This record gives sequence, C-alpha cells and structure tokens, in this order.
Amino acid sequence: MSGVITQSDVLGIESTSREVWIYAYDLNFEQFDRNRSPFTNAVVTNLEKGMLYRYLLPSSDKLIIRAERLRNYLSQFTSSADQLQFRVTGTPPQFNQMAIALYNPDTVEGNRRDNDESGTVAVFFPHAEDFAGADAGQKTPFIAVRGRHALLRQEKFERLWRDASSMELSRSRRA
Repeated sequence: MSGVITQSDVLGIESTSREVWIYAYDLNFEQFDRNRSPFTNAVVTNLEKGMLYRYLLPSSDKLIIRAERLRNYLSQFTSSADQLQFRVTGTPPQFNQMAIALYNPDTVEGNRRDNDESGTVAVFFPHAEDFAGADAGQKTPFIAVRGRHALLRQEKFERLWRDASSMELSRSRRA
C-alpha cells in the first residue's frame, strides 16, 4: 500500500513489523503520561513481543528530556537493552518537515534487495499538533511509500544513525 493512509493503516503495519526505525521531530504521537496513545500502545505491545525500536532525534533540549522520559517508561516493557535504542543527531535529515517511521528495514547481513520487492515501508507522519483533537486519529493523513522510494529513505536514516551520538541522551544535552 502506497499513498495516503490512515492511522489504522499505520498501526496495522506497525503491528506486523519485526523492526521499526523512527525519526521524530517532536515525539507528540507518543503519549504515556496519563493515557497511552494508540502509537504508544503499539510500541508497548511490540516491545513485549521482542521487537526492536530505534528512535533518531534532532538535538533539542526539550525533545531530549521528553525522550528520556519515554525511554524510561518504555524500558519496563523490554527484555534487553538492545531492543530500545535512542540516538541524537545534530544534522536533521532532509526527508522533509515530517517525521518518518521505517517498518521492516530491508537489510540481511548488509545485503539489500535494491528493487521494488523490498519489504520496507516508509511512513511519513505529519506534526501531531496540526491534527490535535478527540477524533484526530481518524482524520490524520499519513503518507506511505514502498520499494525503491522507501529504501532511499532508509539509506538516509542509516547514514544519520551511524553518525549520530550513541551517548546517553542526558549527556547529549551538555555537548
């Protein structure tokens, strides 16, 4: 499925993925303070099943504080430290002004199927505050791409991940 999709579609993709990589500008789709958002519920369920999550974030004090809180909350649902990873980049990606999630990144021991048969799905998330409200989930548009287009986004993410600071989030604020 490529094109405009719904929140339900995104949650369906996430529930059947084996690995999820996320570049988030604000983490506003993750709600965990009082009530969990549908996305946070999906992350919790998937972490309990052993799925791997990578969060790549821009270097912002406010965002890093929120990411630390999110990581502390989600860590209770993991079975290993490698299952939930956060990194901070000083170089925001040129995806566009949307967050992005990569589902089932297509790498097998460094070999990638560079064709339209890749299992990778890239989903662009709009800024959450633009769609706030009680029924926002049903009206929020997401954009999905597959095949070569998804692999191009994955390659950008991988370069940023390699170059990003792997230090503890709290230390990156001081850097």
